[in-house]
Amino acid sequence: MKIKKYIAFLLVAITALACAACGTPKNNDDSSDGKNDCNVEVKDTETLLAKNGITDYRIAVSAEADDDIMTAADELVTFFKESTGATLKIVSDNRVTWSNTEKYLVIGENAVSSAAGIVPDSDLGTSGFNIETKGKSVFMVGQSSEAAIYAVYDFMYYTFGLEFFTGEAYTIEKSDVLYLKELTVKSVPSFDYRYGPTSAIWNNPQWLRRLRFVKPTDVLIEAQSDFWATTLDIVPIDEYYETHKDYFSTEKNANGRPVDVNFSNPEMWKVALENIKKLILENPGKDRIMFGMQDVTSWDQSKGSLDNLEKYGTYSSSEILCVNYLAKNVREWLAKEQPGRRVKIGIFAYNKAIEAPVKSDGKGGFEPTAPEMMLDEDVFVVIAPLQTDYNYSYEDSSKKNQTMANAIKGWSVLCDDILIWGYMQNFAFYLLPFNTFNTMQGMYRFYKANNANAIYDEGAMGPTYGGTAFFELKQYLASKFAWNVDADMNDLINRFMKGFYGEAGEEMRKYYDGMISLTTYDINELGMPGGVYENLLQAKYWPKGTLDAWMTYFENAYQSIDPLKTANPERYETLKFRIDKERVSLLYILIELHSSYYTEDELLEMKLEVKRICEKADIRLRKESAVLQKDAIGGALMQDLYNYWGIGA
Repeated sequence: MKIKKYIAFLLVAITALACAACGTPKNNDDSSDGKNDCNVEVKDTETLLAKNGITDYRIAVSAEADDDIMTAADELVTFFKESTGATLKIVSDNRVTWSNTEKYLVIGENAVSSAAGIVPDSDLGTSGFNIETKGKSVFMVGQSSEAAIYAVYDFMYYTFGLEFFTGEAYTIEKSDVLYLKELTVKSVPSFDYRYGPTSAIWNNPQWLRRLRFVKPTDVLIEAQSDFWATTLDIVPIDEYYETHKDYFSTEKNANGRPVDVNFSNPEMWKVALENIKKLILENPGKDRIMFGMQDVTSWDQSKGSLDNLEKYGTYSSSEILCVNYLAKNVREWLAKEQPGRRVKIGIFAYNKAIEAPVKSDGKGGFEPTAPEMMLDEDVFVVIAPLQTDYNYSYEDSSKKNQTMANAIKGWSVLCDDILIWGYMQNFAFYLLPFNTFNTMQGMYRFYKANNANAIYDEGAMGPTYGGTAFFELKQYLASKFAWNVDADMNDLINRFMKGFYGEAGEEMRKYYDGMISLTTYDINELGMPGGVYENLLQAKYWPKGTLDAWMTYFENAYQSIDPLKTANPERYETLKFRIDKERVSLLYILIELHSSYYTEDELLEMKLEVKRICEKADIRLRKESAVLQKDAIGGALMQDLYNYWGIGA
């Protein structure tokens, strides 16, 4: 994707502080995240970092620095120059020596950090980091190169106010004179693995990295065509079905093919084990692989599966017996084949397998139905609570989500390595607001409290790379809560509105507040559903008078940026486009539900406006699949909608 650099020039005030907790953001300690397990000290010094476009500082990296370290260095060079006008030089650790008077910005562990006695804390996980000022140098280190990138981002936040809202939108302070900060930072995210929510961010490495997300392909071993639902890639039907039908589920699809493997068959386990070994050898840099069930709603009804169901109480028991066998044998094999390497194997808790094999412990909690239901130390679980009503938290007094809450709690008893696959999108209506804002933070806290160390809060996927209905805001909040479940949500929203919409931020905040107010009323008074496939396109949820009031916010937003037409045309076009994208949702609702209020010419103009903006924004889908909430339009593409509207050509 061709990336244009859009910058929101907003001055962020940062003043010095002493030992403020990142979980309680203040003006001088709201960083880009405010962290859960984080300690921060920031003090002013009289040491110059840069003055009048000149700096004595250099970036020090290992002579064998990998791509992540060099990316971190390049980011620091780029934004340091934008902030101060000065260009930092990058030097290798084998060409310099450290002393208290040398001026280095040190990225990652290398000879310079070693000479200074800087060692990252052992409890940082994969992406946590330390920042420490020692002498006149600053050290940015973690247990991985990825963590060093995040350390550099926080260094730039504390030093010159850099904060990202998307890959291209950010705020930054500019000054002719910049002083060194004395920094002592330890930052450990709430979730060690944070997967990008949408295909838009997956396909934009800059956006992904700057919001501190990763892609599944960065972490998981891919099995032929997939890295999540891998069972039929690891034990292919075409290779084994004719001779070993019992390896596969008794349940068939419309074409008569098995929908999945038979998890209860130990002979199938042996085949899966050998094929998993091959994949592990082919992927030396990765340490996780899924043996994940297929995306189906049925389950094998063979005698083995039914016996396990009766004995342990859930269909998922067959998965557990299988994956425990795989994990144990992979561990023993690796100890001989590649000593020191550890690979974890994952399963899904999803659909028929959502419930964990647990029972009440008599104390308000759960315990396994049998000792063998405890998951091996080298197993992780991906819980996908698809049946959740996202209008309500898991601990809401209505108990709307009690079944899903108990499932998550149950799995947390069996496993301490859990990835939550949540949902932030109504997949039947990509163009409509879907208010998960009310419950997002509470759900993230619930996940964290129940052993989740990874999160993938899925949004709009498929061949669509833009969005409306606060598409960017929701991903921004997801990135913040994934780093710190206790971050100040209202503060984050205000920062986003100012940083992303600039001069129009106040009016766009009014629109956001109006959307939250209306949908909250719809939920409480009209029973608007919160499932991810529900029909939200109903006139009772979107009254014309309210939509007209919202349109006024857009008119005011455009007026607020109007002076930029001449003062800063590029910035004007950037902000206008961002406002336009939000307006798509409103125009769509008016066209679909309130067309009788408009003349044919007015409707045509509105439809053409939607098409123009969506094509520019690369919004290609109106919903995930044509089978969801079937309607007269038919297909899932925006082009199908344009054809239906009579503007397809």
